[in-house]
Amino acid sequence: MYILGESAGSYSVSTGVYSNSGSGHFIQKMSNDLATLSLSTVIGVVNGGIDLSLTAFLVTECGDISLAGWASSTNSGLAYNSSSAGLPVTADAFRGTTSGDDFYLMVLGNNMEELIYASFFGESNGGAHVDGGISRFHKDGTVYHSICACAGGLPSTAGVYAPTSGAQCNNAVFKFAIPSIKANFEILDVSNGNSVITKSCTPAVIQLNNSSEGGETFTWHIETKGTFVGEKNPTIYTFNDVGTYDITLTVTDDRSCTTQSVHRTVFEVIDVNVSTDVTFCFEFDEEEGFRTGKTHFINPTIPDFNITANYDYVWLDSEGL
Repeated sequence: MYILGESAGSYSVSTGVYSNSGSGHFIQKMSNDLATLSLSTVIGVVNGGIDLSLTAFLVTECGDISLAGWASSTNSGLAYNSSSAGLPVTADAFRGTTSGDDFYLMVLGNNMEELIYASFFGESNGGAHVDGGISRFHKDGTVYHSICACAGGLPSTAGVYAPTSGAQCNNAVFKFAIPSIKANFEILDVSNGNSVITKSCTPAVIQLNNSSEGGETFTWHIETKGTFVGEKNPTIYTFNDVGTYDITLTVTDDRSCTTQSVHRTVFEVIDVNVSTDVTFCFEFDEEEGFRTGKTHFINPTIPDFNITANYDYVWLDSEGL
């Protein structure tokens, strides 16, 4: 059993755990029958006493400890040292600075031994708070949090119901994934300056560029090439045969156990043969000649490429001229 609470006095801290000495918020791990104290620590501003109003708490499926709270001058008359200034944050924090009036998100891992993540969240002008315990963590570490937004400047995402608050205090909600994870990659044409492509002519020589967010384990499935685990950016591959090839990247966060994201792309390899007469107009390069000179197709019909007039291509005839 895990317990989160507040204490105005000194509190025992287990050996080897992460802690902020002198702070007024404690976390305990107890045996199921409450007979044995397994671990204990304190978190918050060093020597800051009780600075947070705690709003959400959960132990994830991997054993990480997630908590949320807020601090503001709104609480200054309630015997709290209520300010978010001085709370520890990690290098990858969503927001690493605070006005003193902000929400706070924290994750401890490895039996409280390390601070995995900590960040501020709130309005740019300060003043955001919440009046009750109406916020929850999901078992994967995602928090669903309610806010009383008053001062303006709360970050919002595209397409939401109301991206800004009105003149008075309004209820706001945010969903925050810790860790955030999103699988994504691009197919690069090695023979053409690593430009991004989804289609290429034979032989297609490609490199896969992993542009995912978060995650620790990367699993690639490349049709006809195999499945590869652990490579963030796989090696160069050559496709000699015409066809379509499924390429799938699965990104998993090892710490959250169940969190993963999948991105799939169909890569097409084609073979273009011009079966009818085509008129060409060359731009002669004085230094390089026709080998790298630009070639303009004048109204050709090549359905595979859906070409119209005046596209630039490198021209090589059968003798490589």
